Parts: sequence; C-alpha cells; structure tokens
Amino acid sequence: MNKRAIFFIVGIACLVVSFVSVLALMKPVSGSTPLPTDEQSTPVFKPTTPEPTIDTSTPTPTNTPKPSPQNSIDPTKPIIALTFDDGPAPSTTRILDILEGYGVRATFFIVGDMACRNSAIVERAYAMGCEIGNHTQTHKVALKGISATEVRKEITPVDEFMLSLIGERPKYIRPPWGSFDETALDAFERPVILWSVDTRDWDTRDSQKIVQHIKDNVFDGAILLMHDLYPETANAVGEIVPWLIEQGYQLVTIGELFEARGIELLPGHAYRSAVSEG
Repeated sequence: MNKRAIFFIVGIACLVVSFVSVLALMKPVSGSTPLPTDEQSTPVFKPTTPEPTIDTSTPTPTNTPKPSPQNSIDPTKPIIALTFDDGPAPSTTRILDILEGYGVRATFFIVGDMACRNSAIVERAYAMGCEIGNHTQTHKVALKGISATEVRKEITPVDEFMLSLIGERPKYIRPPWGSFDETALDAFERPVILWSVDTRDWDTRDSQKIVQHIKDNVFDGAILLMHDLYPETANAVGEIVPWLIEQGYQLVTIGELFEARGIELLPGHAYRSAVSEG
C-alpha cells in the first residue's frame, strides 16, 4: 500500500470519529439539570412605593385668639375666690382648662400624696398664676387634739415638696375638714384659709346642684369651697365660671382677694371670707 492510500484511510477515520463525537454531545445526559426557562430565570425586583415622610417640624400656631389674663383687679367691683381641695387629680386638668379659657385664677389646696403623683398639674396651675395651698400630706389626720410635732408631720412634707417643685412653700393652710385647735394654729406658722360657701360637691356629686348652690349663696368677698377630684365639679365649673363673670364677679386667688380688700393675712388667724375675720 502506498503513502497516498494510507493518508486517505486515516482521513476517513478522523471524519468518522468527529461525527460520532457530535452526536454524543447532542444527546442529553440522564439526571442533568435542564437549562432555565424564562420563568425560572432570576426574578427582577420592582421598586416598592417609598415610605411616607413624617413631618416632625413644629406645627404652625393657629390664629385662634386666647383670652387675656385678668391682670388688674378693681377693688370697687365684686370679687370672689374659687378654692379647690384634695387634688390634684385628672379633673383638675379640666378645671385648669376652663380657668385658662376665661383668663381667671383660683387657689388649689393640694394633698401631698396626690401632688407627688400629679406634679405636672401643680406646675401648670402655678404657671397660670393660681395659688397653691397646703392641705396636708395624707388628708387622713384631723389636726386637732394632737401634738405640734404630729401636726408638722402632716404639713412639712408638702412644704418641702413644693419648695423643690416651684421654689416656694405654700403661704396658706387649709386643715382637713376645717379641723384644728390652738396647738395646730401655732404649728402652722401661717394663715388658715377656711370658706364661706360650701358647695358640698363631695356629697351631692351633682353638677347642677353645685351650680345652683353657688348661685343662691355667692356674695362679694366670698371664698367658695369645691373639690377637684370629681368630674361633676369640673362640669359645674364650666357652667358657673361664665355665669359669675356675667354677674360682674372677678375671680381671683386668696392672696389677691384679701389684698384687694385691704386685709392683711396673719399667721395664727383663720379666715372665712374677705368681709370679716373669724
């Protein structure tokens, strides 16, 4: 066999091997993973709607005018003092809203245990120009027939708390149930403020009866007694304050009432109105 024949045979063999290899590549291998289709391709993430932006800036004040505070007092016109005992409590906030709305003030005789739990209410009342009086720490002890030391145990904690809270101790004391004796009077070391019109709101818990009692008994120079523990009292305040103003009464604090009437409040004395002592 010559060289030419040998080259021809080798060439034919190479062509056969190449053809077989191509056929093998075209046949799928058993158990292999199929090529991904369009549905199995990597998903495209669509952009989500952005979170709404929260405006944390200070809101623009409304144009609603607020009533001016009662800065000046005319001693020639009727004057009375609203006083509230036993708080502060949630209803005190409503009462302050009403007083602030009409630009008037009152005096709050606070109980120390209540004030410690509601100090922000006390601070607000004081910032409004209301007066804060001492109504003992617990309101559980009659300040009569006990020693001066025992009396001071009930009044000193309130003084100290108010000194730390607003920078001054209460100028006046109202003993629970109006009960005291000479020993307590000496221990108080300040004037005692009682009342001339008792609304008995603690008993009736009826806003209309409270309102009517005030209308029937109020007089120039009177000190009105209410309790800021009760929602019914707050309701009554909302009705009686505008009525009193319409009748020409100026609603002031204890200090303002007596100053306008030219009466000096003295330690060791008890006061029921700005008309006469006693």
